[in-house]
Amino acid sequence: MVEQNFVDSTRCLLRYKLPLAHLVEDFFGKLKGRTRGYASLDYEDAGYEKSDIVKMEVPTFLTSH
Repeated sequence: MVEQNFVDSTRCLLRYKLPLAHLVEDFFGKLKGRTRGYASLDYEDAGYEKSDIVKMEVPTFLTSH
């Protein structure tokens, strides 16, 4: 996480650096679905950075409510 700001008593702004725009798009769809449309997401391209990353699969029992 790069930054966390509490906008007011019911809203929080979280700022992250995430790799690959398509991961962000998939995350956005899941975020909207899980919050019933209340959450929002805005992103901008931060450029390319060399990274040693792997794709993780998160079991559904950890993400479903």
